[in-house]
Amino acid sequence: MKKAILTALCIAILLTSVVVSYTAATPSASATSLGVAPVAAIEKVWQRTDLPIQNGKISRTWMWGPPGAFGNNGFDVREEPYAQSPGGTRTVFYFDKSRMEITQPLADSNSKWYVTNGLLTKELVTGQMQVGDAQFETRAPAEIPVAGDSDDTNGPTYATFGNLLAQVGGRGGAVTDTVGRAGNVGQNPSLGGYASYAHFVSETGHNIPNVFWDFLNSSGMVYENGSYRTGKLFDPTFFATGYPISEPYWSQVKVGGQSKWVLIQAFERRVLTYTPSNPEGWKVEMGNIGRHYHDWRYSQPSTPPAPADPFADVPACVDASVTPKGGPVGTTFSMNIWGFTPNEQIGYWVNAPDGSIVGTIQTVSIGPTGGVEGLTFPTDSSYPLGIWSVVFQGTQSGHQSIAYFKLTGEGAAPAPAPAPTQSVPDSISGSVSPKEGRAGTVFDVSIWGFQPNEQVGYWFNTPDGAVYGTVQTVSIGPTGRVDHLQMTSDGMPPGIWSLVFHGVNSGHESVIYFKITE
Repeated sequence: MKKAILTALCIAILLTSVVVSYTAATPSASATSLGVAPVAAIEKVWQRTDLPIQNGKISRTWMWGPPGAFGNNGFDVREEPYAQSPGGTRTVFYFDKSRMEITQPLADSNSKWYVTNGLLTKELVTGQMQVGDAQFETRAPAEIPVAGDSDDTNGPTYATFGNLLAQVGGRGGAVTDTVGRAGNVGQNPSLGGYASYAHFVSETGHNIPNVFWDFLNSSGMVYENGSYRTGKLFDPTFFATGYPISEPYWSQVKVGGQSKWVLIQAFERRVLTYTPSNPEGWKVEMGNIGRHYHDWRYSQPSTPPAPADPFADVPACVDASVTPKGGPVGTTFSMNIWGFTPNEQIGYWVNAPDGSIVGTIQTVSIGPTGGVEGLTFPTDSSYPLGIWSVVFQGTQSGHQSIAYFKLTGEGAAPAPAPAPTQSVPDSISGSVSPKEGRAGTVFDVSIWGFQPNEQVGYWFNTPDGAVYGTVQTVSIGPTGRVDHLQMTSDGMPPGIWSLVFHGVNSGHESVIYFKITE
């Protein structure tokens, strides 16, 4: 197994060899016009938590984002309208995970609040773009996924959270609430072992789970006054995130082409995510809200097209109605039926998505009106996903009422990890040749789909699913892909292995599956 460590080292060397040196672009006129103190203040905030990552001193998620076109001042610098700033505009600095602002450039640059970061989540969720302390422009809420791949069609968008802002009281116990893109809230008790409510924020009336609360109060390597030391990553606690504006919700999100259960919570300035399937050190991450906001403000139309109806494939009910039309496991459906002979006996049964009859046929009296309102049909994690129907048939009239509804995957229990089999899974956003061989075989690996020059963490998963060794981080290079990595397998025990590459900024994953034979 010691030689497997050398495998990781060889890959690190190969990846490092494709990295080009970084050269910061010349700052724009708007950035230069600020003067030395404001620009230095922006860089000071960035350096405190992210310079240790940039210089390879620590391996962890970025708090602001990697250097961009403007070096340590982000990937874009702009003048944006703000009523209370001198001249009615202020200079803002966009990073992958935030936007920094200097609203009053002539104020004390040593003040903790000289540099602020915008309430981007609130603007994206509500569609109220802030252009002053109390001035706003109305736009459409952002139909951009809050986490995962940009082409995900199931996970929640910022607009989804517009209906999830209501204040609640303090809560305890396990976090089991689920939500999907349509905003339907359900329950999944099988996820209760991962997180529990830990802290109530009275200012906004929302609860923070332990996984996020521990992250916000964590310490690690920081850069201050020209040297590295250990300190709180967030000081004060809510400096980077603001207060929570929603409760935490589980959702199935596509990450690197794979559907994963992710815990998501919206804060005023950031979105935090927790992915149990990620290795230690990568479970809690900050979403790329700086990129999302920049796209919403400058790239997207102000009124995006209406999202597709996720329940368009549900057949129309027959002499019946169902509310809601569909939802995640845990939803209780309400049904109305009509058209029967008064007081006749009716039989009813339930058809599962595969067409099988669930349970036995039951018979009841319909009552004097020939119809019934408010029948409830609860669901739980034992119900398969898909389109269900409940059929009611009159024993005298032969009349049928059919109620159709759909159960989606947002609240379904996660499938257990499959045991290793003789079949090697297809690699994701990557390739390997050959797919299997004895220990000592040299495997040729290619990976793709990452952002140019982004930092990529990688690790091995052994045949029993354990993470082998420690997570390493390298730069992917200018093309977002690497071809023909030579991976040796000396000393690896038999079974199906995986080599996972995880983009720190994009969240994209390439997963290489290969098998060591006897």
